[in-house]
Amino acid sequence: MPRTKTLLPCLLMAALLLAAGAAGNPAQAQPAIACDQPEHDFGKIAQGGDVEHIFKIKNKGKGMLKIERARGG
Repeated sequence: MPRTKTLLPCLLMAALLLAAGAAGNPAQAQPAIACDQPEHDFGKIAQGGDVEHIFKIKNKGKGMLKIERARGG
């Protein structure tokens, strides 16, 4: 049975930033998270096999981007 790992850290971080931005002053510079590849499919992996993928996250906004936590799904 194929084991598929899909990670969505960009969506989680975007939700956190939106919540934090709504509470802040709109006149201040805001961060804007960007992720070219928000999902990755590892395909078939042997049971107990280790896999790794690097997600490149960029701040395309003017404010400081603060990532407080991220998790895989």
